[in-house]
Amino acid sequence: MDDRYIDVTVSNIVLCLSDDEFQGNIDFTVLFSEPVPEGELLSCLQLRIHSDEHRHAEALEIIGSLETENGWEFTMHWAAISENETKSKIEIPKQVELVWENGTGQSIGWFPLNAGDLPDTPADPSPSASLGSVSREKIVDDCPKGLFIEELPRRKTIYMKWFDRDTPFTLVSGILFTAGSLAMGWYSGHREMVIVMMAFGLVGILIFYFGICKLFNKTCIVIENSQLNVTYRGLPWPNRFRPLPVASIRDVSTRKRTHRSKQEPGGTRTSYSYVVEISTQTKERLKVVSHSSSETALFIKNKLEQFLES
Repeated sequence: MDDRYIDVTVSNIVLCLSDDEFQGNIDFTVLFSEPVPEGELLSCLQLRIHSDEHRHAEALEIIGSLETENGWEFTMHWAAISENETKSKIEIPKQVELVWENGTGQSIGWFPLNAGDLPDTPADPSPSASLGSVSREKIVDDCPKGLFIEELPRRKTIYMKWFDRDTPFTLVSGILFTAGSLAMGWYSGHREMVIVMMAFGLVGILIFYFGICKLFNKTCIVIENSQLNVTYRGLPWPNRFRPLPVASIRDVSTRKRTHRSKQEPGGTRTSYSYVVEISTQTKERLKVVSHSSSETALFIKNKLEQFLES
C-alpha cells in the first residue's frame, strides 16, 4: 500500500438483495495492521466487480464509512442491481476484488461475495489478506411466516409484515361501515343525521385505510450505530417510537393483551394479541411491536435479545 507493507483483514462482504431501500449495497469490514488516514481510504479503496461475460471490471467507490473497534466498516453501492427489475438479468460474481487505487491499482485480494440468493462459495484469499467469517441471514429457516431477518456488519433488522388472517375482515368491515353510514344519512332526510353519519363514515374510511396498510406495510426493527429504532415502511402510519440507545435497554419481554368486541345478537368476540416490549434503565416500558401469534411474538423477542447482546 503505497510505500508501506500493511496487513489487511477483510470480512463480511455482503451484497443486499432482499430490501428495496438498500438493494445493491455492499457492506464489509476492513482491519488494517497500521493506521491509515481516512482521506486515503475514501479516495483509494475500491471494490471491483469482474464480469467474465462482458470482459470488464466495474469499480465501486465508498458511499459510507464508520471506524469501529473491529476496523473500518464500509458501504459501496452496485447500481446495476437496483436499476434492473430482476436479479436474473445481472451476472453476480462469486468473488470480488478489493483494490488500492493510487495510480497503479494494487490488488489487496479476492474475496467471496455473499449474496442473499447465492450459495456460499469458499475461496482462498491472497497471502496479503485474510478473510473472516461471513455473517448474513436473509430468511431464517425456522422464521415464522411474514418475518424476514437481515444481518449486516453495521445493521441488524427484523422485518414484520402487517398482513394477517384478520386483514380481509378489516377491509370488508371498513367498506360496509362506510357505505352503511353514508346510506343511512342519505336516506334519513335530516341534515343533522347526515352530518352524524358522515362522521361515522370517516371512521369507516379509517378502518378501510388500516386494512390497506395491513396489505402493504411492514414494521422494521433496526439496530444500527448502537441504537434501536422502529420504523414503518409502505403507506404513512403514525409512529411514536424514537431511537433508543442500546445501552439504556434493560430487558425485552412479551405481554398478552385481550380484546373484546360486541357481536349480534348479544354476544362478544374475543381475540388476543401479544406485545413485544422493552424496559429501560429508567423503568419505562416501550412497545416495540405486537402480533396475533404468540409464537411469532416470542421469536421476535428472542431474536431482538440476541441482536442487542451481539
